[in-house]
Amino acid sequence: MKNYFFLSILILINYILVSSIIFFFSYFSLIKGKVYDWPIINDIQKSIYFKGGLRNIWQQKKDCVKFDKHLLYIPKKGACKFNNPEFKTILNFSDGYRLNGNPKLQKLKNKDSILVLGDSLAMGWGVNDNETYSSLIEKKIGRKVYNQAVSSYGTVRQVKRYLNSEIYNTDEISTIIIHYHHNDLLENNNLKLSKTYNQSSFNEVIEENKINALWVIRQFKRSLRITYNALTNLFFNNKKNLEIDLKEHFVKVENLIINNLDISNKKFIFLYLIEKNTKVINLPLKSKLKNLDFVILEMENKNFFIIDDHINALGHINVSMELMKKIK
Repeated sequence: MKNYFFLSILILINYILVSSIIFFFSYFSLIKGKVYDWPIINDIQKSIYFKGGLRNIWQQKKDCVKFDKHLLYIPKKGACKFNNPEFKTILNFSDGYRLNGNPKLQKLKNKDSILVLGDSLAMGWGVNDNETYSSLIEKKIGRKVYNQAVSSYGTVRQVKRYLNSEIYNTDEISTIIIHYHHNDLLENNNLKLSKTYNQSSFNEVIEENKINALWVIRQFKRSLRITYNALTNLFFNNKKNLEIDLKEHFVKVENLIINNLDISNKKFIFLYLIEKNTKVINLPLKSKLKNLDFVILEMENKNFFIIDDHINALGHINVSMELMKKIK
């Protein structure tokens, strides 16, 4: 009996020792900008990055956003630096949209322009102005592309941003790309277009996490559980995919468009990217909108950052190529 007890203690000590080595390797690598797609290391780095508050969040940066009573926050006009372990970027915004980094095409205007609505994926989180799929499309086909996407906006605020912009009352836009993410459903279910915000709500958004000794202890404790879970997933494949009923999601988007936008003489593209560990069921195949195309792409891991969950420069290239097949 004593032998079993001491063996259990020995196993526990070794588990904590190995977990400590893995945690501190993962942590110090991450803060130095080194990320790994290795089992366990990747899980711990993601946990530190997302749950531990090590990730810089664009909409929490005072240099990048300002208060807006209709949308909570909007991008500040001008340039803002936005860095994380896997990227260093500068985002430039004009009044109402992100610039595409194509100086020769910046003043281009015609009645065949394209509008992009979306969240951080469409905005171009993690890539520079000239690397977004909006920029790549604009450069390739020579048509003005307005990138009005803003990080964390659901479809409600995306539509509202367009309605409040100068280009809404013009006949310039002929194609609208709505880049949807399943996280948008919460806002689409609960937020009304008439919603207004106050300064204190904005102040809560831009509060940032502080890293101290207590933070490190909490992350280490979490890493013990993550190491165990990662090992069981590695050997027993216990990871479950997130199931998305995309038709249910699309109906909300469709109704927002029909009830709030001028849909005459406009082409719509509903874009959705299927991410790792996500299973899409019940695909939308038809729409009440006669001139709507679906672009639903299953993205390979190489199109995403290793730790961050956004598409990288290669991902934007591949998305632009698929979208251009639908843009006429």
